[in-house]
Amino acid sequence: MKLAQINAYSAGSTGKLMQKEHMDALSRGDDSYVFWARGDEPPYANAIRVGTIFDVYVHAACAHVTGRVGFCGSKRATEKMVQQLRHIEPDSIHLHNLHGYSFHLPTLFGYLEETSARIEWTLHDCWSFTGHCGHFTAVGCSQWKKHCGRSMRCPMQKVVPWSLFDSSERNFADKKQLFSSLQDVNLIVPSQWLADLVSQSYLAKYPISVVPNKVDENVFKPTCNNFKKNHGIEDKIMVLGVASPWNEQKGLSLFLNLAQLLDDRFALVLVGLDGKQRAAIKKMAVTDATLIPLPVIADGIKLAKIYTAADFFWNASIEETFGMTTLEAISCGAFAIVCTRTPGEEIISAETGIALPADAELVASYLTDRCMNGGKSS
Repeated sequence: MKLAQINAYSAGSTGKLMQKEHMDALSRGDDSYVFWARGDEPPYANAIRVGTIFDVYVHAACAHVTGRVGFCGSKRATEKMVQQLRHIEPDSIHLHNLHGYSFHLPTLFGYLEETSARIEWTLHDCWSFTGHCGHFTAVGCSQWKKHCGRSMRCPMQKVVPWSLFDSSERNFADKKQLFSSLQDVNLIVPSQWLADLVSQSYLAKYPISVVPNKVDENVFKPTCNNFKKNHGIEDKIMVLGVASPWNEQKGLSLFLNLAQLLDDRFALVLVGLDGKQRAAIKKMAVTDATLIPLPVIADGIKLAKIYTAADFFWNASIEETFGMTTLEAISCGAFAIVCTRTPGEEIISAETGIALPADAELVASYLTDRCMNGGKSS
């Protein structure tokens, strides 16, 4: 059995999932290959980089002007990848994240149309069936159900991936043509929430399987730590947030508002902030609660210690297709708070979490009430 996986990123949530499948395949004795374009060199065999960081920069520069992610760059890099795939002759090809200024879509899907390999495609966001964005919940856009860019300009044009020109109408048409051209594709999504959206899109012609993401339980488990002691918050109720990058969609403003609403019994810890964000937060005048800004922590064991130290984990994002950090936190014993009408509701149970609207005042009220009952969930 020969397996080839294609993903824009070597790390992050999609990189972790790709790595696990790759390592499982190798342990079974299968020939497994990973094609990636962005991130650090993976620490395992048969990882093949697609292009160079220069290719990514050129693709990104072009896309920021034209809005044509996947169509205006990485052609030679993708052609070389296709040559390597033809040499490998995989029995199965597993697609992951295909955006991120990494692949030339017409070249890739031209090869996928001709190959006899079984094709699976795990959708990690909504980009595969829109003309531009990966998420549209925050702006309430539904153009993707018919044709992006026809009834109005794309409301996400100036959001990641931002572009000077709105090419959402053309992108939608081209992506629909390419992504609908394959005869047999098995779509995999991590949540019923995303499956419901896909079933309303042009990808509905393909079978859809809901396969929730899993965490490495050898890493994400209750872990002995001195996190609270090391940060001087041993006597406080710790509320944790983890994201990378932190932005409005991930709920950064909500967390900062929460810090202003809680009293000195609480400490808020944010993991995954960039340097500018950490510097700005350190200058903030927080009323009573302690606010601790931390950078990205890629080491799973270190992250598990922080999750374990937390009394509550708040996933304040309203744009999730699963919520991997929520599952990691729960696996380490933290009580999770997720936003209503998000896939996070599929992860929690009455014992492991609660769903609340994305409102800092409501969350502050809930936490204060719980504090009166002893703090950490039982």
